[in-house]
Amino acid sequence: MEDMLKKKRGLPAFTLVELLVSLAILAVISSLSFSSFQSISRVVDVNRENERAQRSVRGFIDRLDEELAGAIFVRTSDETLFVSKRQEIGGKNINSLAFTTIMPQRYLEVGERDEIVKVEYRVERSEKDEKLLVVSKLIYTRLLSPYPEREPEPGPDTGVAEFLVRDDFTDFTMRFSKGGKWYDSWDSKQMNLIPDGVELVFSLGGKTFREYFNIFINET
Repeated sequence: MEDMLKKKRGLPAFTLVELLVSLAILAVISSLSFSSFQSISRVVDVNRENERAQRSVRGFIDRLDEELAGAIFVRTSDETLFVSKRQEIGGKNINSLAFTTIMPQRYLEVGERDEIVKVEYRVERSEKDEKLLVVSKLIYTRLLSPYPEREPEPGPDTGVAEFLVRDDFTDFTMRFSKGGKWYDSWDSKQMNLIPDGVELVFSLGGKTFREYFNIFINET
């Protein structure tokens, strides 16, 4: 009788079972849509993180390229140097690097353009994860202490600024070229000169990068 009344009124006739089935289908569709949205969001987040990591790596490479291009060594000056020592950290050969260079541009108000400064890249094992390496950069704008005595600690009144490059390297190895020959380490005070170029191999996030940097200013 109820169905007949609905048909007479022009209303669609649904049984309770049909309504329950329809609601179940809507619930499944909503769940699938939400899952798809979450998946898309995760992909977008991963892509953004990868882009940020790539920009960070590219910025580090570009900065090091500028610094090494202006590296300078004056044989009669104890303040100028180019030193890289290779050591073993976690079973891997790791290089630190310290050199004097002509400041290409201002570093957060530390050092003026065309000023000769010392740049040092320190590589240490991470305290949080022994498989990772922490690379920090120090910039010395007052080159009055003789090499190789201990440098002052970073601080606003010491002419030393410290920056974190990255804390998730898994490899950081250098080689140095001079006259067609390659060297694993370098000490300008012993060799009395600086290299023509630097090869850097570093690993991040399972990827290995190899970069070559030219040094354009010769020693004097």
